[in-house]
Amino acid sequence: MRVLLPFLVIWLCALSPASQAADIAIDNTLLQRMAGLTRMYPVQGPASVQGRRTPVFLAAPSAYSDAAPDGLVGVGESYDIIRFDGPVVQGDAEKLAQVLRAPTGHPAKFIVFNSPGGNFLEGIRIGEVIQADLASQDPSIRGLYVLNGDGCHSACAVAFTMGADKRSDDTRFIEYGAAVGFHMPYLSGDKGDGQIPINEAMDLAYEITAAYNVIITEGLSPPVLLRDALRHRSADSLFILSGNLQAWAYGFTPVARNPLIRPLGWSGITLADVQGMCFTAFAAGRGFKSAADLEFGIVETYPHPDGMLLQELAQQLGSASVTFTTQGGAQCQMSLRDDGTMGLLSWQGGANCLSGRGGPTPSIAPCASLPGGLNTVRAALLADTFGCSNGVQATAGLSWYNALNSPRLRDDMVFPIRQQTRVLRNVSLRDAPATGGQRLTVLEAGPQTYAITGCRVTNDDQALWLQLATPDGTGWISARFAAPPDDLKWNSPFVPQRP
Repeated sequence: MRVLLPFLVIWLCALSPASQAADIAIDNTLLQRMAGLTRMYPVQGPASVQGRRTPVFLAAPSAYSDAAPDGLVGVGESYDIIRFDGPVVQGDAEKLAQVLRAPTGHPAKFIVFNSPGGNFLEGIRIGEVIQADLASQDPSIRGLYVLNGDGCHSACAVAFTMGADKRSDDTRFIEYGAAVGFHMPYLSGDKGDGQIPINEAMDLAYEITAAYNVIITEGLSPPVLLRDALRHRSADSLFILSGNLQAWAYGFTPVARNPLIRPLGWSGITLADVQGMCFTAFAAGRGFKSAADLEFGIVETYPHPDGMLLQELAQQLGSASVTFTTQGGAQCQMSLRDDGTMGLLSWQGGANCLSGRGGPTPSIAPCASLPGGLNTVRAALLADTFGCSNGVQATAGLSWYNALNSPRLRDDMVFPIRQQTRVLRNVSLRDAPATGGQRLTVLEAGPQTYAITGCRVTNDDQALWLQLATPDGTGWISARFAAPPDDLKWNSPFVPQRP
């Protein structure tokens, strides 16, 4: 029996010639490209998907903290790097399994993908090979990578996404400048007219459903990944994730080098920055969030002004660690470390106040907290708070709820971001994004707003500079003297690409 199935979009790629098959082999020269890559955002794992991860200060010293190094692969360490380079064709899963089984003297393996995709079902098989290794008693795979300038699309993206261990922290690393592209499988070749035997169509549909079921129900990535992949249904239409905040929100681990991963110093950080970074980390993080959390989830700093320095508040409270709460009951702890860097942890549940909260709002006022091994705050998070993801200004946004929960995106959900800021403390306007730039004028703190016309993440102690249009001309100020744009207080700075 044959039936026309115009609604079923399945990729049945014909087998590629052997010359076009992927190269799957040990290539330890890739260590040089991987050395020094560091997580841009806090570690996430299966417990964080449920939003009940035990805060570090109550857990074992090494649990979910910087006790585990942020640097992922070091030159000279005992690893083998498996290169998967080229189209995905039938038989690649077995080839990968053979390379994993081959004795090399290095039990730990990393897999680096660079593939345009290919046979979708073989991509699923590759993901199953990786999962079988990760679930074994002695797994050899330590992580999967897509490196800067490379891509992992279609069938490759499915294999990459399936390759996570639900028992441990995520190890699917996407370097800044890489691209992982998703779309639904589609018909090609002599089956492009959509006429296939119904039993074959159903078998293929079951395989695809089972793969995405693993990805979603086991918490490897959130359901919105399937939502956004479904919108792209042809070879030249891909939903792209790069090494940025959006990839982190979809469950992956973005990695980079300086300046994006430079630890953020707490000097000059205001409570407005704390509000922005805490809510961005909470909203984009994998923990459970209700609609109310995302609508009212910004942390409370009242009765303190948003221009107050975090350092001043910590001194008032007599603690280097301060916990902020939201009206939804989530917590965000900021820690000022002796080395000048900052730590952050957000979670659902009770606060860890050393004593009761004071002031006119005792239930939500910031409080002195127990110290703990919180995740290092890096320049990337401050940049995202200002809508400067990876140094590129956001021009459109979505509410966090629509970005991560709405089952179907509509054009009327997207709105233009007004890139405007207020100056919280008097600051020099300079002709270049550096403290050595020539001073053009001084902008005074106040309610006046200025248009942000550019931004730059820099490898200095300021980390982020904003280009402003002022009555005295265009110039640069350190973001530490400015308030994040109001349009980003409750909203996502990214919008999934349209087909």
